Amino acid sequence: MCYYITATVPAESNLETLRQDIKKHSFGFTSLTNSFITAQLPKGSQYYRATRSYCDCDDSFGYSSHYDRTSSPNDIAKHATKLRKKGWSEAKIQRSLQERTLAHEKTRPGIPESADKWITFLHEILSGKQTPKIGLITHFYQGDIKTENFQIKNTETLILTDLRQETILGLEDDVLYTFTG
Repeated sequence: MCYYITATVPAESNLETLRQDIKKHSFGFTSLTNSFITAQLPKGSQYYRATRSYCDCDDSFGYSSHYDRTSSPNDIAKHATKLRKKGWSEAKIQRSLQERTLAHEKTRPGIPESADKWITFLHEILSGKQTPKIGLITHFYQGDIKTENFQIKNTETLILTDLRQETILGLEDDVLYTFTG
């Protein structure tokens, strides 16, 4: 159960040149086959696992939406219920919830640098004409990345000149973000 970032590029993309930039920025772009997801992508798209890391839980891509998910009222209530079952007092539970909230509010070290890495990578591949566009999706997988079915909620196009750290941090889960030059 982890977050993973997947990518899609059109078939006409210059994969040789694209792979050089992928390697330069330490991304992965391992080919993926998930027929449920690829059926929702633009026709002729190639689908990839974007990074080489074990998982993308600590990546800046969509970090703010990940934070929002972990601190939803429902999650807080579940956490409090779990602590009550362990016999914790209400005062101790409230302290735990406050500490948890404070911990989530702090930006983890490396998050701004990770956002900058995405921005630099996107600028290079889109400005260099390796691909006319690239799509990125973040999803919290409950199972295997190759077989899990989820509905892409929406498709949004973002223009390269509008990219900022806040943009990368604020991207939502299960949305196909198409970046263009």
